[in-house]
Amino acid sequence: MKMPGYVLLCLLLVVAARAADAPGGMTASAEHKPVTLAECYSQTLERNLDIRRQRAGVEQAAGVKTVFTARALPRASMSVSAGYSGGTLYGPGGPFAVLQTEASQPLFDMGIPASLRRGRLEVIIAQQTLNRAVTWQLHAMRLAFLRALAARRLFDLHQQIETHLRANVRSAQQRFEAGMTSRQNVRQAEVQLLSLKPALSKTQRDYVNAVTDLDECLGSKPTAKGRLQLPEPTGNLEYAVLKIDLEKEAARTIQHRPDLVLLRELIKATTEEKRMVQAGYYPFVALTAFSQYFPETAVFGVRPEIVSGQDARQSETRYGAAFTWQVIDAGKVRGASSQIESGRQVMEIALRRLEENVPRELRVLARTLETIDARLAALKQSTAEAEEMLKLVEARMKLGEATQLDFLNAQTSLLSTQRSILLAVFENESARAEFDRLTGRYLDFSDRPAR
Repeated sequence: MKMPGYVLLCLLLVVAARAADAPGGMTASAEHKPVTLAECYSQTLERNLDIRRQRAGVEQAAGVKTVFTARALPRASMSVSAGYSGGTLYGPGGPFAVLQTEASQPLFDMGIPASLRRGRLEVIIAQQTLNRAVTWQLHAMRLAFLRALAARRLFDLHQQIETHLRANVRSAQQRFEAGMTSRQNVRQAEVQLLSLKPALSKTQRDYVNAVTDLDECLGSKPTAKGRLQLPEPTGNLEYAVLKIDLEKEAARTIQHRPDLVLLRELIKATTEEKRMVQAGYYPFVALTAFSQYFPETAVFGVRPEIVSGQDARQSETRYGAAFTWQVIDAGKVRGASSQIESGRQVMEIALRRLEENVPRELRVLARTLETIDARLAALKQSTAEAEEMLKLVEARMKLGEATQLDFLNAQTSLLSTQRSILLAVFENESARAEFDRLTGRYLDFSDRPAR
C-alpha cells in the first residue's frame, strides 16, 4: 500500500519540474538585447509613446497660445463679389465686380491681458504635463528594470537551493537504503524539494512580466524578421544608505514636483479664464474701417442723378469707432464665471491635499529605509553565522561527526539567508526609486546621456 503513494509522489515531482521549466519557454524564441539602466533612461525618453504624445502636446500648445493672443491683434477681412448684369434698367448689361474690405483694432477690452497670460500658461501647462509623464514613465521603467534583475538573481539562488535539496533527497535515500534512517526522513526531503518548485516557477514568471513591462516602457519597435525582441537588463542590484532631511526635502518637493507644479499652473489658468469671462461686464471699444470699391463702373455709369450735378460713386470708405456694452446678459457671464470658479476651488483642494501628504509620505519612506537598513544588518549577521556554521559542519565531516545531510542543510540555510539579503537590497533600490519619484528628481535623468 505504501508503494503506490511513493510512485505518485515521484510523478508529482516530475510534473512540478516540468511546470517550473515552462515559463522559460515563453522567451526562448525571442531575441534578447542587453541594456543598462542608463540606456533604458535614454530609450524611454526617446521612444516611449506617452512621452512622445506629450511632446506633441507641447507643440499643439504653441498653436493654442496663438489663438489666445489673437484677441489683442487687429482683424482684417476682404470680400469680392463678381457677376454679370443684364437688362435695360441701368443701361446695357455686362460683367461687374465689387471689392469690400473691413478692419478693426480693439482699443479697450478687459479680457485682453487675461487672454495673453492664458496663452503663455497654455505652453507652461503642456510642458509640466510632459514633465509629469517623464516622471511616471521613467519610474515605471526603473521599477521594471529592478524587478527583472531581482527575479533573475532569485532564480539563480533558487536553482542553487534546488541543487542542494536534490542532493539532500539522494543522501536521505542512501541513508534509508543503508538502514540508517526511516522512510519519513526521505519523504520530508522530497517535500522540501517539491515545495521549492512553485518559487522557481514564480521567479521565472516575474522575470518575464518585468521584461515585458520594461519593453513597453522603452517603446521598442518590432524587428524586421517579425521575431519578438526583448531587453535583457544587465548589472546588479546595489545597496545604498539614504538619509532623508525631511524638512528640506518636503520644501523642495512642494516647489518642484511636476504634478504639483502642473496643478498650480492649472489654477492660474482657470483664474485667467475667469477674468476673460468677466470681461463681458465691461464695455468693448474698437477702431474700425470699412471700404468699398467698384473696379468696373460702366454698368453703373448711367444711373440717374440723386442730387443735381452728382456723379455715380465708384468707391466708398468709412472709418470710426465701435462701442458695445451688454448691460444685461441674463446671467450668462455670472454663470460661466461661477462654473470656472468651482473648478478652480476643486483643484486648489487637490493641491492642498497633495502638499499636506508630502511630509507624511517622506516620513513613511524614511522609516521604511531605516527598517530595511536594520533588517539588512541583521541578515548580514545571520549570513556570517551561517558561514561559520557551514565551516563548522565541514570540519565535523572531516572528523566523521557530521553527515552529508548536515552539510547540505547548512548550505541551504546559507543560501536562504542570501536570498533574504537580495530581497532587502531590492526593497532598498525600490525605496530609493520611490524617493526620486516622490521628490520629482526623475527630471534630472532627462539630461543624462546613455553610458
